[in-house]
Amino acid sequence: MKPSICLLASLLSFPSVDATFPDDKHSLQAPYPYVESYYNVDGRTHAEKLGLLENRGYRPLSLSSYGPANESLYAATWVRERGSTYKMIHGVSQEVFDAWVEEWRDRGYVSTHVTATGAADDAVFAGVMEQLNIVNWSQACGIHDIREYMHTTGQENKMTVKGFRMYGERRNRRYCVLRHENIGNEHRAFFWEPILNFPKAYDAKIAKRYWRPAKLFLSDDNIISPIFTDTSVGKWSSGVRLNSTELEVRIAAEKERGLFPVDIQGGKFDDEEEERFNVVFTQLLKPKPRRWHAMGDMAEFDDNVRARQGLDWIMGTFMKKNGVRQAQVAISFEGKVVGERSYTWAEDDRSIVRADDIFLMASVSKMFLYAAITWLVDHGKLSYSTKVYDLLGYKSTADNRANQITVQHLLDHKGGYDRKQAGDVTFQFAEVALSLPTGGTKPATVQDVIEYMLDRKLDFTPGERSAYSNYGTLLLGYVVSNVTEMPYMDFLKENIFGDLDVRLYETAASKHKNDRVIQESSLIGLDPTRPRSRHMVPAVNGGDGAIKEECAAAFSLAASASTLAKFVGSHSAIGVGKRDQTFRRGTMEGARAHVQSRGHIDWAVVFSTRDFINDEQFKDLVDRKIPDFLDTYKLRGWGDLETSTCNMGMHPLLAKYPERSPEGIGILPPSDGDGRLDFKARIQNMDNDNWKEGHTRVAGQKRFKSSAKINFIERVKHLTWAWFTFVMSTGGIALLLHSTPHQFRGLEVIGKIYFILTIVLFIAIVSGLVLRFTTTPGALGKSLMHPTESLFFPCFLLSIATLIANSTAYGIPATGSWLATALRVCFWLYAAVSIIAAIAQYFVLFTGAHLPIHSMTPAWILPIFPAMLTGTLASSLMSSQSPEHRMSMLVAGVTFQGLGWTVAFLLYPLYLGRLMQDGLPAPAMRPGMFIAVGPAGYTSVAIIGMAGSLPEGYGYFATYPMAREVLQVLALWIGVWIWCVGFWFFGFGLLAVLSSAFRWKLQFSMSWWAFVFPNIGFTLATANIGKELQSEGIMWVASVLTIILVMMWFVVLYAMVSAVIRKKLLWPSRDGDES
Repeated sequence: MKPSICLLASLLSFPSVDATFPDDKHSLQAPYPYVESYYNVDGRTHAEKLGLLENRGYRPLSLSSYGPANESLYAATWVRERGSTYKMIHGVSQEVFDAWVEEWRDRGYVSTHVTATGAADDAVFAGVMEQLNIVNWSQACGIHDIREYMHTTGQENKMTVKGFRMYGERRNRRYCVLRHENIGNEHRAFFWEPILNFPKAYDAKIAKRYWRPAKLFLSDDNIISPIFTDTSVGKWSSGVRLNSTELEVRIAAEKERGLFPVDIQGGKFDDEEEERFNVVFTQLLKPKPRRWHAMGDMAEFDDNVRARQGLDWIMGTFMKKNGVRQAQVAISFEGKVVGERSYTWAEDDRSIVRADDIFLMASVSKMFLYAAITWLVDHGKLSYSTKVYDLLGYKSTADNRANQITVQHLLDHKGGYDRKQAGDVTFQFAEVALSLPTGGTKPATVQDVIEYMLDRKLDFTPGERSAYSNYGTLLLGYVVSNVTEMPYMDFLKENIFGDLDVRLYETAASKHKNDRVIQESSLIGLDPTRPRSRHMVPAVNGGDGAIKEECAAAFSLAASASTLAKFVGSHSAIGVGKRDQTFRRGTMEGARAHVQSRGHIDWAVVFSTRDFINDEQFKDLVDRKIPDFLDTYKLRGWGDLETSTCNMGMHPLLAKYPERSPEGIGILPPSDGDGRLDFKARIQNMDNDNWKEGHTRVAGQKRFKSSAKINFIERVKHLTWAWFTFVMSTGGIALLLHSTPHQFRGLEVIGKIYFILTIVLFIAIVSGLVLRFTTTPGALGKSLMHPTESLFFPCFLLSIATLIANSTAYGIPATGSWLATALRVCFWLYAAVSIIAAIAQYFVLFTGAHLPIHSMTPAWILPIFPAMLTGTLASSLMSSQSPEHRMSMLVAGVTFQGLGWTVAFLLYPLYLGRLMQDGLPAPAMRPGMFIAVGPAGYTSVAIIGMAGSLPEGYGYFATYPMAREVLQVLALWIGVWIWCVGFWFFGFGLLAVLSSAFRWKLQFSMSWWAFVFPNIGFTLATANIGKELQSEGIMWVASVLTIILVMMWFVVLYAMVSAVIRKKLLWPSRDGDES
């Protein structure tokens, strides 16, 4: 029998059920929910019951198989409700089961339940598939190494386990795993490996408020693999390893309490005759929905309503996408809170966050330690050069280098402790306690930890390098207590906090049973306060290994976002001393916080969890979205208030890291993760462009305050490649005036004036750049390698292209054939340089820039633009060339134009995906959206223009004389199609700009020239199409667009000149990165 026939026979010989939601005669009249369950039934009885239940309008809630493969038993729960169509199968081999899954996957079904039982080699399988709107899901059975599988698959889509089964023998296990994409980032914890002490782990999990078991999978050798979740279903309970009698009694008892069995998992143990069951009961069959709440005031903004709406949208989008339930944002000015919003995305049984609720702030706690050290130094009680261990009275150390550790070393994270090498002792209190003579009968203290570390070697010589150290700050906190002879928290309350509400976040879960803010983490661990007990607790309550009462100086304080924003208004966020342009981040299990001083504004954001989809989500929020919000919505009476971090000079501590300090960055690198100083990441981030505002930074230039007196030559040094957008737009207007369908007397003269102006501008800007690069060593290389300023280098080549094209239009008719020959040489030089530049520039971007997709703009297309315009140049030059040269230009034009259009077409999905995910750019960035119009417009111009200049009766066209007419027809209609792509981008770009123009005052940047140059290509294409179709209407549209673009050229010119006069451009602190 052929394999396909065998497979069909197998499918027909085992029960497979097709079910849909009940029709009218099966409408649900019974009180909701109506749940049925059965267990210990064989395959035949299971098939009969599922057929009966399906006919009565039931749907499967859970499915479990257990026992030997040839005597497999089933347990299932069902609910009577409407739902999507589903399919079921049971009692089949893996080959048949996998084929069945793939068949229905291809028909749009999604697996929702999977189970298996029997020996590894002859197990039988069962499952359910439903017609759901879930795109990303995976299912695999026959897995040998569950650890490797779970660690190497499913990470790309943040998959969460929905079904699991461990089957086979003890020494020959197999696994089935079903996963769905975790939309909304639901917090779940799944144990796929055997738990040494399940009762202790279970108790630790449910000790976390609102956490409960969702599934308690059971193997046939008595191993429980649970899934825990924190969704709300009302009352719930569970039972483990119940026999059938106990299960029956339990189901009846819970029904009296209004609870229903939503999951029954069975197991047939080898050493017991009777089957065992795990069961989960809930009051609600579906989790409660989350509801959005935003509270608090925005009091001092130009438009408080729009500012509130803008911040609420940013936070709402972030929290809903990342599953965050509670958060706060606060903004202050000179110590006064001008905006505070509290956010809740949670079920109705959780507290709605208020402005005065406190959040664990993790490593942001160090900000108060640094303030304490500043106070002690200012009052003459401590010196930065004080040797710490000598001060504390320790003379004997295992490493003599430890005796040289100073207060300054610890402040700078240069004390010789590297947690990457030796681990982080602040999360090893149990290990320290067990090493003491008491043998772990009592928990370790700060003093115990210090003496533990004194017996160990340093990881490097103090002062040699920096490595983030929680222990270093813990040690400094102990110094504060010893110098002041006061408990650390008492000293802070008396001398640092003032009237601010800052508290110690205590370790024990019992201390937080009534907290309004729940610090959420999916993890558990051993209790460091009872080291010998092997007792397990939630990570937030010591399961991470830390005793928070001992670590107040490092990461154990709690406060509201408003408190943090006020405090940083007079203190440094990252170092000692007064307020400066710095920020600090903190993260640990159950917490994430960020506080920053930015220009004249201080702000803070705190969260009840750090379990986001990924770390990039948080960085995007605090590095891009909230700063963009602060730049968009100004404080009342402070419309020109500088909020950028680059305007306020260099932080004094940054001088300690000269090898990591690029010019112009006046910020100490922030903590990354749970406080690690990540200089490289911070510097890369600070030196990137502000794409949201549409500005580029100048590589290698100094920054000055706007009040400084700078001469003209110094200002000229701050030209960027982006200034060539002015040149190519001016040259584009000249071309447009030459090609517009409706000419009048004097129009050619105006076009020539624009052409001459283009030449003058080109020479002037090239001269300015030469001045910049010759007077600033290394600036040329930095600008060409810079991930964002270099994106505008192609504008230099595009300016050359406009000069060549204008020389063709205005020069050849006046000079004759010699210029045509010269321009042909220029064409080939341009073609060679443009393709080399495109390859080299994208190589630099691929290997060094690492631009995040969420920052994608059409400017990413610019590197291929010069090569693409080779075809446009060819279309203008070919008519002045001999047939021989026309053919070679045609080949080059089609090749390069096709390459450029293809690359642009490949980049368009990234751009559209970025718009879908993150929405429209900020208002100041939206003019740059018109860059996307350019590839379509200029490609349409190129193919129609080249087709119109094909040599007749020469070479290829002599051999195939019909080819010329065919290609001209194809070129026209393909040009029309491509033109429409440009029109689509033009349309929503125009709507985006208009919508922002009515709501916000658009700030000028060089990206405004995207109003002109890309749309010139679109207008030229419109004119060409009108001429080819002999359509007077289309030609008038092109003429109207020409008039509009000339007017827009003057508008942008006025805005640019105004920005230069107001020191918004060509100014050392305004190098195109601010306005």
